[in-house]
Amino acid sequence: MEKERDIIYRTDGSFDGLMCAVFESVTKKELPSDIITPRAEQLSLYPIKEIATDRTRAERVKKAVRERACANALTAAKLCFLTCNPRRSILILRFILLGFANGKNVMNMLAHDTVNELMKSVNHLSREAQLYKGVLRFTESEGVLAAKIQPKNMILPIIRSHFCDRFSGEKFLIFDETHGYALIYAPRRSQIIPIEAFSLPPADKNELEWRRAWRAFHKAIGIEERYNPKCQMSMLPLRYRGYMTEFIEDEPSLGGLIGQSTEISVGLFGNAAE
Repeated sequence: MEKERDIIYRTDGSFDGLMCAVFESVTKKELPSDIITPRAEQLSLYPIKEIATDRTRAERVKKAVRERACANALTAAKLCFLTCNPRRSILILRFILLGFANGKNVMNMLAHDTVNELMKSVNHLSREAQLYKGVLRFTESEGVLAAKIQPKNMILPIIRSHFCDRFSGEKFLIFDETHGYALIYAPRRSQIIPIEAFSLPPADKNELEWRRAWRAFHKAIGIEERYNPKCQMSMLPLRYRGYMTEFIEDEPSLGGLIGQSTEISVGLFGNAAE
């Protein structure tokens, strides 16, 4: 691996942009001290090199990772890119360079700091995505299911197939408030789009009845003698409960629950595409 230089790469924030940073590092035989995006608020005395996104170069790097390391290494890099690790970009660069030097063995180098940190980040992403598959709660309004989540990681691409398969005949929207993206699905068509917030009509009487019924069921199946708040907190932290029906005592309207700053009409579901 090349010696680290006092230089910072800046990409456009996309995965292809990051792959172009890898291309620059390999061809110029330099290892930047960090990789940032235009949104990063970072002051540094190091010079910043702008890395242009070139799809051809990005595809060359992806192909090289698959051939010189392995397909699993490229998958691990893509998953790490979705994590909340603030060092994910430079971490992925270092991981790929390790893969070029060590081949497919890089996936087993768990004692190496770079591989260890990357795998921990990916595992955190996977655990959070798996948990949200169980705790995500939809609200129905005018034939559309809507849900709001606040994950630490960008999990929408991970849970996309699960919910699209499970609700294949429905129209639904899952809004990631943390990252400002929404997964929109209409039968056989889905899309993840950037958005700040959205509003839908208030929940109707039927939906409110379903909420009350679900809360009553949740309370009825609880065993009072086995109530253990500490254990419950470890299994289901508070940050997951904000939009779970069984933990909401009042009856907020759907519009008030999911924001007002940007409106998305139901007609948008007719334009959802793969």
